[in-house]
Amino acid sequence: MSEMKMEAGKKPSLLGLFTNPTEQFERLREKPIVAIPLIVFFLMALASVVLVLAVTDFGLGTEEAGEMAVDPQMAQIFSWIFGIIGGIVVFGSIFLVALIYWGLVKIAGSGVNYKQILSLTIFTSIISSIGSLINSLVVLFTDVDPTIVVTSLKSIIPAEEPVASILAPFEVFSIWSYILLAIGFQKVAGLSKKASWTITIIFFAIILIFSFLGGVFASFSQSFEGNV
Repeated sequence: MSEMKMEAGKKPSLLGLFTNPTEQFERLREKPIVAIPLIVFFLMALASVVLVLAVTDFGLGTEEAGEMAVDPQMAQIFSWIFGIIGGIVVFGSIFLVALIYWGLVKIAGSGVNYKQILSLTIFTSIISSIGSLINSLVVLFTDVDPTIVVTSLKSIIPAEEPVASILAPFEVFSIWSYILLAIGFQKVAGLSKKASWTITIIFFAIILIFSFLGGVFASFSQSFEGNV
């Protein structure tokens, strides 16, 4: 009995997320942690942005553009500013995503609290951020296009917009994080397997819709620029 109490009192481990995620989610339900995983997530997201900006050629195309070219130094400064702001926005958006998840599981009849769902969201998001960091390292050490995620279908299947944008969300680490999220909904929120997967698939479908709309806009912009 004492061993069972000790096991139940353990905090979830980030490393354990790779070896035994089910056990970590069960621990998370009892002892949701936020601060340390959130710091890890933020640092990884920021590192991904910094790595990409570090290898970006801000002077590209200035010779061809002549006098109309943007000063490379100014372009670099603004890119770093907006890149870091983007990292902070991603960091802040995790609270909104957790709120949406919490609302969905509450509608499904779960009695879970927001802190538990926030902790679950951060844990699963760390998987996605690992993918972003790996892709940034690939960009750093190779000559691949930094706008293409090498672990996604977009890098494997050549396609024009808006299809290319639809392929982008089908990324190894993102899919992995969604699978863990569905498991987490069962273990943390106490939902049925069917309800957990339904919520996860609906959220992923919404991501696909927004990706498609972004691809349509990109395609329209390219066509407009080509006609000018």
